[in-house]
Amino acid sequence: DVNNNFRWATAHVANVRRENVEGVSTYILLKYHQLVITEAALQQLIHNLQNFPKERGWLMRCATPDAKPAPRPEMVPGWNEEWKAMKERLLHAEFRAKEMARERKKWRWSSDLKGPLKIPSSDPLTGFRVRDFSARPKAKPWEKYELHELYTDDEPLESGAEHEAELALLEEQLDLRDHVMQADDRRETVDDVSKFESDRLEGVYEGDGD
Repeated sequence: DVNNNFRWATAHVANVRRENVEGVSTYILLKYHQLVITEAALQQLIHNLQNFPKERGWLMRCATPDAKPAPRPEMVPGWNEEWKAMKERLLHAEFRAKEMARERKKWRWSSDLKGPLKIPSSDPLTGFRVRDFSARPKAKPWEKYELHELYTDDEPLESGAEHEAELALLEEQLDLRDHVMQADDRRETVDDVSKFESDRLEGVYEGDGD
């Protein structure tokens, strides 16, 4: 980089060489152990390296497989019929000035360097809202706590040994109930109730015993 202060400060120092960006070469960069370069010079050097193949004409001039200019496409018949009909309608309209002003309000000049020169004045997607339809939607900012954080069970789960003891006790109770029910079924019952009305309990018992 052209810097007079640096040139004057290093004029009396041995083994110091000052070069501009235009004069820098690979031999000079590899010859010295240390390199001091300014930010502006570095930007200019990067720019020169990136544009060097283009300046030398090494790049393809045409983006075709054979690097030759592509043929001009044929004009599609009727490609501007709609535009011409709109212009004719505006030209022969009864209120031509009003129609043209209304048509001009629909479009505006674009400030982008790429793309069409004119774009619609109003974007149809301005009021469009994107909804989240994912299976796991994100929590709202105002939802500070989740349900599992509010309702938690601090008591630890019961161990397997306690469950086994409860199952053994339940099985014993069921076996005892079945045994009692079987004993009730084997017990003899009195079918004729009139015997209790006529005779005494001892006589009924003695008669049943005979």
